[in-house]
This record gives sequence, C-alpha cells and structure tokens, in this order.
Amino acid sequence: VNMKSTFIIFVLLCCTAFSQIKLDLKSKFSEKSEISAVKNGALLFLKKLGEYQIVEFGEDYSVWFSSYSATLSNDTIFISYSIDLRTPAAISPGKILKTQTVSVEYPVNKVLEGAELELVRELVNLYDKNLTSQLKNNEWVLEAFYTGQKSAEIISVMLGSQK
Repeated sequence: VNMKSTFIIFVLLCCTAFSQIKLDLKSKFSEKSEISAVKNGALLFLKKLGEYQIVEFGEDYSVWFSSYSATLSNDTIFISYSIDLRTPAAISPGKILKTQTVSVEYPVNKVLEGAELELVRELVNLYDKNLTSQLKNNEWVLEAFYTGQKSAEIISVMLGSQK
C-alpha cells in the first residue's frame, strides 16, 4: 500500500465518521432502571444502522426516553413509552423538536435465537459490561430486542424529517 492509497483511505474514514449524526440517548434519573432495556436496545439498533454515532457529549440531537409502562395480558407484554427528539442537552434537557408515543407488544414466552440473540449479546458485550447478568433474564432480553428495533426505526424517521 503506497502513501497515496493510505491517504485516500484515511480521508474516506474521516468523512464517514464526520457524516454520522451524533446522538445522546437520555432518560430521567428517576426512570433510568425501568427504561434501561428500551434505551440499550435502541443504542444497539441505532449503531447497527451505521448512520448514527452514540455519544455522551457533543451531540447533534438528544433523544429522551420517558413515560414507560408495561403490562402483561394473555401471555403478551404490552410496553408503552415516549421518545422525544430534542436539541443538544447540556445544562437543560434541550428543546423538543419531535415527540412520539411508542407501543410495542410481544409474546412473553418468545425465545430469541440465532441472529436475534446475537444482537442482544453484542449489545451487552460492547456497551455495558454491567448488563451481562441481564442475558439470563429473558424478559429484559425480549424487551431490549423489540423496543430497540422499534425505537431505532422511529428515531430514524424523526431525524429524516429534520433534514
């Protein structure tokens, strides 16, 4: 590999990194534990899309998860929560640009296998070493998977309307 090729590869990598939209995923401290599966699932699926960089500081937008509720009825879990797309949140929570209530439902006894389970394992391994015990909790895994998938889809649509 010559110097010119190395330079071109470097420039392309930099352009890709800088073209990603930077997001900070947030929740109120009082809701942090109950919404952790939703937030961590969204983190995984947004990263998988490749268009977003998840950051703690210097974000283009902050994404807030709130108003979480979950109920069980006839072997189906129903989860509801809100997603707010906001301006960057430094001292204040940021100005709301878009908001959407999300509803997700899935069978309580569903078993994630193959690629689905690998996605959740990747989430735990890459982003939060403290969550490894959660893999044994099928409820948390299912919630992270289904709400994360739905959240990433909604956040992408919200951000698309901001362009």
